[in-house]
Amino acid sequence: MSVSLTYSFRRYGRYTQSLAYYPADIYPNLSDPGHIRSGDDYEIVGTIPDILTDSSGKAFDPKEAKGRQWWALKNLDYNTLSTSYSWVAMADPTQADKYWGWDLVFQKRLSSKWMGNASFTWQTQRTYYGDNYNGNPTNMWAYDGQMWATSLGTNSGKTGGGNFFSRWMLKLSGLYQLPWDSNVSFTLSGHEGGWVGESFSYYDYRTPNQINGYSTSLPTTGFDNRIRLDTVWSLNLKVEKMLRLGDVARVWFSADLFNALNQIPVLRQNDNSYGTFRYYADGSTRYDVPSATNFKANEIMNPFLFRFGVRFQI
Repeated sequence: MSVSLTYSFRRYGRYTQSLAYYPADIYPNLSDPGHIRSGDDYEIVGTIPDILTDSSGKAFDPKEAKGRQWWALKNLDYNTLSTSYSWVAMADPTQADKYWGWDLVFQKRLSSKWMGNASFTWQTQRTYYGDNYNGNPTNMWAYDGQMWATSLGTNSGKTGGGNFFSRWMLKLSGLYQLPWDSNVSFTLSGHEGGWVGESFSYYDYRTPNQINGYSTSLPTTGFDNRIRLDTVWSLNLKVEKMLRLGDVARVWFSADLFNALNQIPVLRQNDNSYGTFRYYADGSTRYDVPSATNFKANEIMNPFLFRFGVRFQI
């Protein structure tokens, strides 16, 4: 038998970033020719209300976004241009992603007719935007220092998004040798469910910054506080019997039961959007409903599956 405990830490930084650039030889008449976009190009243009309402008067709670100030590019001449060049530079050294995790592993080699493995992982990974972030700071309260996950693809009709990061994972497996050349085995795995994002779009045509600053989109919570799907458990069982054919040949008959508990948790779910709220200078409002697939389940784990197999060894 063996038991191990491992600690891992990773810091990933020194990113490159592409910033808007207005070269002096192309735009010599700008107030600041040769300008490179920075965080100083943004200004506060509005505040999210405590309650959002649709055209029928239904109220929506913006949760952690209520009272948040939102930002837009300042109405400077170079910010009003429809095109710009790109300036690729190294990001501030304080911007980084950090991961740490603990792995506890137990292993029992095959002896006394049984073997087994078990592992438990506790981990987190967080993104830090640093001291000199050059983008729109509207949603930094929800992103900076919060857990993040790599965005998944959208093949085969599956929804994408950064929804898959589990803080904990558990894996168990074992095998026992029965008489008459028979074996029984199992695997059990579990992990924390993925995230479901929640957000809304906000248009305020009453803002003084009408060139760049009348619309924004915000999440309703910090990324650590997003909706979590249910924990995913999977139990697989196997029994196999060997028949000897002469001195060398073998035939293995096996029966597998996958997802023996018949659990069907939601693995992917579309994000929840409140829709789009529009406020006009004349006091009128308009509400645009979200997509028909909003907050709908997108993928579930397969129900239990039985498989019978034969394997030959010659």
